[in-house]
Amino acid sequence: MKVGFITPPLMQASSSRAAAAGGDDRPGAFADVLAGAGDYDFSDMTRGEIAEAGKELFRQGKISLDELFRFDHPDGRLRIGLDGSTAALNADDRIDFIGETRKAMSSMEETGEANRAGSGYETLAGLLDKLTRL
Repeated sequence: MKVGFITPPLMQASSSRAAAAGGDDRPGAFADVLAGAGDYDFSDMTRGEIAEAGKELFRQGKISLDELFRFDHPDGRLRIGLDGSTAALNADDRIDFIGETRKAMSSMEETGEANRAGSGYETLAGLLDKLTRL
């Protein structure tokens, strides 16, 4: 049985961006980007890229478990079948994670949900702050 290393698309994309900018294009350079002073465009990433970034940021202690959930569902969408089972959404869909987070907050504000204790509004506000700084 052959075992090999496959570079996830997010690492490939980040690696390509780093190489284009004259940076390091070795596998794993994505982790270096995460450790540095933000090199993200959370306004234009695929679902898969956002999910991978969330895992790495959580591993580094930069986001909370509650915030990590949002990285797995950046636009708040879940696909649920008639039998109650969940189905994967297209990992290649491009998402404006910052815009979707702002929309979720606006919706909560409009309905008054933002004022309810435990609504998750504060988590979204903290996440939005982090997304704009990372």
